[in-house]
Amino acid sequence: RGLPRWMVEEAANLKCQACVENQRGNQLIPHKSIGVQPPPWQFVGMDVFEVPFPKQQCKVRYLVMADLCMQFVSLQVLHVGSLSDSGTDGGDKLVAAFCNGWLIHRPRPEWVLVDSQTSLCYGAMSDFLSMAGIGLSVIAGEAHWQHGKTESMVRITKGIIRRLRNENPEIDPAAAAYLACIASNNTWKSNGFSPVQWAYGCDPDFKRDVEPDPLEANKRFGVGPNFCR
Repeated sequence: RGLPRWMVEEAANLKCQACVENQRGNQLIPHKSIGVQPPPWQFVGMDVFEVPFPKQQCKVRYLVMADLCMQFVSLQVLHVGSLSDSGTDGGDKLVAAFCNGWLIHRPRPEWVLVDSQTSLCYGAMSDFLSMAGIGLSVIAGEAHWQHGKTESMVRITKGIIRRLRNENPEIDPAAAAYLACIASNNTWKSNGFSPVQWAYGCDPDFKRDVEPDPLEANKRFGVGPNFCR
């Protein structure tokens, strides 16, 4: 638009290094080899998504919490409203969902990774994480690739909830969330193992096949009901 040719050529040759490195395709570098990967239970990604239930005339907002190393996921219901409802959740509700869905029975993470466009990064949630000794990492506004694993788990669990809703329109939204967690944690494979196997160290069905009867498990050691008699 009337600018000198040298200025046009300079602008045409500009490149964003971050965009080039994270461009899909044309990259034959395995993602696992880029940088140091977080160990289990260190980073938890959190995000919020909504699923409508037309048959029940409601829309449900969920909080997803995912371990970024093992892809172990947990879901909690935040809000159930009409199909036209919109808005964000209060910090107290987010804190309660995080405590009930993660902290009450899983190790305390070192860092929580959240999107800058959610209410997870300020208010009561931020104060609670600071009090609990958990770091809060907020991704940049346009750096969605930093939140890729969490968004992937959102897509997977959201798809499972929709399938359950389509098969049973009257299903309870909380039950759909729990079933989605079970399906994702037990069937999704990461490097050949499910998230449950990564998190707890073994296949939950393994010992059941070896010792099907709990009363017979310790019989060879001379303990149990028969030995007490």
